[in-house]
Amino acid sequence: MVHLKNEHLTVDIGEAAAEMTSLKDREEREYLLRDTRYWGYSSPVLFPVVGSLAGGVLRHEGNTFPLKRHGFARNHTFTVVSATEDTARLRLTSTPETLTTFPFPFQLDVLYTLKGQEVLITYEVTNPGKSPLPYSIGAHPAFWTTFAPEGFSAYTLEFEQPERLSTLKLNLENGLLLEKEDSLGENTRFLKLEKAIFQEDALVFRHLKSRHVTLTSPQDPRRVRVHIEGFPFLGIWTTPGDAPFICVEPWFGHADFEGFTGDFLNKPDNEILLPGETRTYTHRIEIL
Repeated sequence: MVHLKNEHLTVDIGEAAAEMTSLKDREEREYLLRDTRYWGYSSPVLFPVVGSLAGGVLRHEGNTFPLKRHGFARNHTFTVVSATEDTARLRLTSTPETLTTFPFPFQLDVLYTLKGQEVLITYEVTNPGKSPLPYSIGAHPAFWTTFAPEGFSAYTLEFEQPERLSTLKLNLENGLLLEKEDSLGENTRFLKLEKAIFQEDALVFRHLKSRHVTLTSPQDPRRVRVHIEGFPFLGIWTTPGDAPFICVEPWFGHADFEGFTGDFLNKPDNEILLPGETRTYTHRIEIL
C-alpha cells in the first residue's frame, strides 16, 4: 500500500490494480466507495479496453482472444516504481499471460500527484513493441452519496457548461452500444441523480463541452469535482437498488457498437500508439 499526504488530502493506493482505495480530506471524510456489498472496486483503471467487446473477444489478424469487460488492468498487480510524500508511480507491463488475451506488448504507468485539494491521476501508455498498439483507457472512480440526509436522490451532477445530455443506449444482454440515444435534457447544466435513469446500465456521453463535472447537493457542504478536459467520452454509472454511490468516468474509447466484428486495430475511437511512442492522459479529482 502506498500512502500519500499533503495539508489537504490523504490518499491510499494499492499495488493491486494501482487503485486509489481511499481519498480523505483534512477532516477525515472518506469520498471513495470501499464496500463490496455494493461494488468490488473503488477507482480502477480501465485498460486495454473500456466496456465490452462483441462476443467477449478481441479480433486481430484473423484470430480471437478472450478479453473481459473493461480489460484486465484492474485485476493485476502493479509494481511501485517510485513514491514520495505526495507522488507515486506504479507500473504494469505485458507478460506472456497478458499476450494470450491482448496480443500487444505494452507498458502502463499510473501516476498520482497531490496538488492542493486535487489528486492528479495520469495514465502513461508506452508501446515497446514493433507493431502499432491499439487500446482504450479510462477511469472509474466511485464516490459516496451518503452525506446528504436524503441520500442518492439528493445529489446532482453539475456540468461546467450547458449540454445536450444525450446518452448512447446499451444492450443489457451483451453490454454493447446501440446506434440510439436517449435524451436526459437539452441545453442544461444539471443532471439530477435518480436510480431510474440507470435501469439500462451506464449513461454514456460523447464530446461534451464541459471541462469538469461536479457532484453536489444542497444537503452536503462538500462537493467533488472531476476534471475531464480532453476526454471524448464520459460514463456515469451506479448499481441498481439502494447502492449509495455514483461513478464519474472519463474515457478514451468505449464498448463495441453492435454489429462491429472488425479487427481491433480498426475499432472506432481506439487509441493507436506507434512503436516506441508514449502517450499520457490526465484527469483530476478536486475536493471543494
